[in-house]
Amino acid sequence: GVGIVIATLYRRLGTYQKWLMVACGLAFFFAATAARDGHDWGGDYAQYILHAQNLLEGKAYAPITGIIPNSYLDWMVPAYPPLYPLFIVPILAVFGLSFVALKVQIAAFLAASVGLFGRLARNYLPAGWALGAIAFMVFSPFLLKFSNKVLTEIPYMAVSFAALIAAQSFFDKEKSWQSASILLISMIALSMTRSLGVSFILAVPAYALVSRRSHFFLASALAATATATLLAISWSMIGFYVEETGMSLDRILVWMQGKPAGYFLKFGRFLALFPKESASFALTLNGLAAAVYLAFTAVGILKRRRFSVVEAYH
Repeated sequence: GVGIVIATLYRRLGTYQKWLMVACGLAFFFAATAARDGHDWGGDYAQYILHAQNLLEGKAYAPITGIIPNSYLDWMVPAYPPLYPLFIVPILAVFGLSFVALKVQIAAFLAASVGLFGRLARNYLPAGWALGAIAFMVFSPFLLKFSNKVLTEIPYMAVSFAALIAAQSFFDKEKSWQSASILLISMIALSMTRSLGVSFILAVPAYALVSRRSHFFLASALAATATATLLAISWSMIGFYVEETGMSLDRILVWMQGKPAGYFLKFGRFLALFPKESASFALTLNGLAAAVYLAFTAVGILKRRRFSVVEAYH
């Protein structure tokens, strides 16, 4: 029955949508079939699972029990944002502590990310360029490896793309309560997935001020409402970086040290053209590939803008 429904929907899709559907299926297949039991020694995954376990057992979300204090690493926040633990709850209820099931769920988030990114990319790039960008996501060995972790990065990626689509719809059209409500929900959801999501709340009115001033007051009202909602849920439960750094300038600077270089290195590893990330040859090859990818992306965006200008002129 499910296969018939999928086949019927597939026949009704356009060429680009069909390829995008295939890409989503491949992303899920690669990640789900690579899922293995157990986990590495990182500790973040354990806190997400313990939060979910507390929710399942009707206990307080935080503080969690079972964490051994480490005097050498006292940056642990009292609670992580609750959206991803909420997604973990049904897995624990049905399968128990099954890392394979949890990782298959991550694979589903990855497939959703590919689909949402495909829709977003098509709004700015010609179909061929958009599919090329999607291929970088689907066939990235680094992303495949990362999908084997019970962490929030991939769920956050999916929610981020959904939030960007909501923001695009809000700013590209005349103001409406429907688009404003969807954007508000996405702002709250993004911040409840990872603490970094609060930056999106600030970005919405900032973008309106720079590029869409007719929407500025409504965008500011949405940002204020999202902030008030998060504070009402609980300052500490959201796990703001204020808690993580203790508002100490020294600790903030230490935390930020090497971040730009580290993020660029991760982008090079995302391409994973050479698996040994510590080798100079690998870094050089992946860096060149990253530069080519960024160049192609810039060309695609410029071509898309040129087409838009020509279409508007005619």
